[in-house]
Amino acid sequence: MNSIILLKLLFAHIICDFVFQTQKMVETKQGNNKKKKTVTLIRHSFIQAIAAYVVVAQWHNWYLPIVILATHLGIDWWKSLRKNDIFYFIIDQCLHLVVITGLWLFITGQFCLFGEWVETIVSKPEFWLIITAYLLMLKPSSVFIALFIKRWNPDVKPKKDEKVLTTEESETLQKAGQWIGYLERSMILTFMLANYITAVGFLFAAKSIFRIGDLRPGHNLKLTEYVLIGTFSSFFIAIAVGIVIKSFI
Repeated sequence: MNSIILLKLLFAHIICDFVFQTQKMVETKQGNNKKKKTVTLIRHSFIQAIAAYVVVAQWHNWYLPIVILATHLGIDWWKSLRKNDIFYFIIDQCLHLVVITGLWLFITGQFCLFGEWVETIVSKPEFWLIITAYLLMLKPSSVFIALFIKRWNPDVKPKKDEKVLTTEESETLQKAGQWIGYLERSMILTFMLANYITAVGFLFAAKSIFRIGDLRPGHNLKLTEYVLIGTFSSFFIAIAVGIVIKSFI
């Protein structure tokens, strides 16, 4: 499939949405001053439309900047009424990508070809194997590891001079640890599937650097061992799943 127009549209979007858009513009769009918000949204969307039209350089496709202007303005206006967090950021960018992909397919007349390509990919067992493998790297692996290392829970009591974490602080740290597990297992699986096995060693070394302070005298070695068991379990699951998936594809 001809992808040059798609790449140009993506380039125009990224350069305008992230490089040329200042933090002040983002704050204005999220602010309560309706007049400044409206002006900023229109100006930003207009720049997006002109950039896309100029970069694609197909002057007979006069509808391209109109579609970009209208959709970008609508999507950004919708986002400006929501919280400025990662969830709405992802939705915002996905909607922009849907518009860009639709324009690309319309301009090149590749709707049928794109549909056939998607159908071919989805119909392959390898696709579902890989998707399932990445899903296993998330909550299923976390549940298994938590149950596996439960027997070694050191139940460490804080020292007299140590700060005791509140329930809210402990919950936040627990969620952070969970997401670290998600990310590290997903990275390992990706390295395995891409045949970058050595990168797994660098990842493990990088993580070990953050734990090396716990090995000094005066620190709780039981807690360190407990963390290492969890780390090795996490790495083992990701590597094992990667090996199994690679044997099928």
